[in-house]
Amino acid sequence: MTSSEWTGKVKCTFTQKDFTDSKEAVYGEAPDTTTPKVEITPPSTKDMLLLRSGKLVCSVNDINGFKSIKWLIGDREIPSLPRQILSKSVQLTAKIDFEEWRNGTKYTCEVEHSKFPQQFEREDFTRETGCYDFTKYIYYEMEIEEDNIATTAITFVFLFIITLFYSIGVTVIKVK
Repeated sequence: MTSSEWTGKVKCTFTQKDFTDSKEAVYGEAPDTTTPKVEITPPSTKDMLLLRSGKLVCSVNDINGFKSIKWLIGDREIPSLPRQILSKSVQLTAKIDFEEWRNGTKYTCEVEHSKFPQQFEREDFTRETGCYDFTKYIYYEMEIEEDNIATTAITFVFLFIITLFYSIGVTVIKVK
């Protein structure tokens, strides 16, 4: 078949002794067969340790065929911020607190999309355990507090010395 003949539908039939199968091909652009990808962006360790809360973001990279998105803990849907529809993706953000995060609560993002084989897909998130992140930010927080204490101490000493010299100067002037 030449390219000029390829303008419509072509059917190919395969026949065997007890089996027949047919496939059709249609001229035109190939359909988009890529499966959308669901990704989770975890909250920053710094936010969780210093602010005691953070944002957990779920995104799907294909808006064509998108139906719904939600956050779950077990089978229970949890409150989320309004979903954001960007040029090529959809995002849903859930605010999570420190205690649930610290205890290893499993969060699940469920996305319903027409291109998924089962119509929906689930992606799980649980905090990764490890001391490195904790100690890094605990030391960071302690350094901030030490800087504030040092600044406060220097200011106090400076004001004390000024007050002391002022008192001595006033006393000397009154005595004369």
